Amino acid sequence: MKEINEVKKDLRELKKLTHASRAIESAVETHLARIKTLKNLPSSERISTLISKEEELLKSLNTLGKIEDAQLLENKYMEAIMSLDPTDKTIALNTYINGVPYWKTGIELGFSEEGVRKRITKIIKKIALSL
Repeated sequence: MKEINEVKKDLRELKKLTHASRAIESAVETHLARIKTLKNLPSSERISTLISKEEELLKSLNTLGKIEDAQLLENKYMEAIMSLDPTDKTIALNTYINGVPYWKTGIELGFSEEGVRKRITKIIKKIALSL
């Protein structure tokens, strides 16, 4: 059995990595669109410099690192999360992985915010026991 606090810490980290991966994906799309637009403009030294800067920004984004880190944690916990009953699985995925506020998850499932909070404590214990 894993320590409950360790499970909470890992799941919070997974949420951060998932959010970071989504933000990086969005940034990559933005920079690729800028490069495409710049390449469609008449060629000049200034345009070449701007394209180079955009390409350097793309290289500096640690896309693969964040995705790999998230996959390691996800692999560690997904089997345990997927074995939960459907309601608990939804609560775990929404609140811990996707960062949906407790009150929104509660509305979706017909629980109060406090009900989701109490249930998530039990869910974390179930996950810890299954590891």
